[in-house]
Amino acid sequence: MYNNLFPVVYCKIRPNITKELVGWQDRDMTKEYVWYIYYYGVLRKSIDWAFQNEWRLLLPLSEKHGDNCNVEFFPITRVYLGNRMQKEKRKEIIDFCNNNSIPYIGVKKNSNIYEMQECGMKCEDCYKYIGLE
Repeated sequence: MYNNLFPVVYCKIRPNITKELVGWQDRDMTKEYVWYIYYYGVLRKSIDWAFQNEWRLLLPLSEKHGDNCNVEFFPITRVYLGNRMQKEKRKEIIDFCNNNSIPYIGVKKNSNIYEMQECGMKCEDCYKYIGLE
């Protein structure tokens, strides 16, 4: 059983749920309302990323460090390192991947079109990583 694990919904149009979020204090936190926020907010991502077949594990804010949230999980097949990742987090994830034989890829913005692309450089040689070893 995979609790709180959901597939990402890829779409072209970014839904605007600001109005819903602004009024959250005036609403009852029903199961339907929380699902609406998940489905139209947290689980949405640009269709450009559909090839990732991403799943998201949603945890309560009280468990943000994940200390009590160990769950059975699908094997990780690849990790994508975002172009705005903090250097320390980048190193932490790279070290984890290396220690667990998980392939990873750095991504960068494409300067010609609105999409991300694989970085041609090995992450350990990148300025976003150098100096943290």
